[in-house]
Amino acid sequence: MERDLGFREGSVSVRIESIGVDTRPAIDLEDLAEGDNAAAFLAGLLLEIEDGDPREAYGDVVDDSLGAVRQAHSANAYNPLRRETELEDPDDDDAIEHLEQQARVLLDTLLSQKEGKA
Repeated sequence: MERDLGFREGSVSVRIESIGVDTRPAIDLEDLAEGDNAAAFLAGLLLEIEDGDPREAYGDVVDDSLGAVRQAHSANAYNPLRRETELEDPDDDDAIEHLEQQARVLLDTLLSQKEGKA
């Protein structure tokens, strides 16, 4: 698809480098966060991420995510990539982005399991 979207405008070549799809099911996070289970915890975390500062309420979780992202970043498998590019060390923003992605996947999984039992 990316290849098909390229075109020329005069002497300039224009091409699409990447296309991202970020679709999500409609979930009422505020309502879900009222509970006292894993889904409620994840909903609360996602609400804090959406509000912009999850560190206050979920600092330990953000720290764990940052540690995991940094560990992956420093893995030997990425040595050639680090030598050839200027990859910066992961920071809080990277950890929170990773945490949000994983929390959404886990919440979707939990909710689909719950629907399957209903």
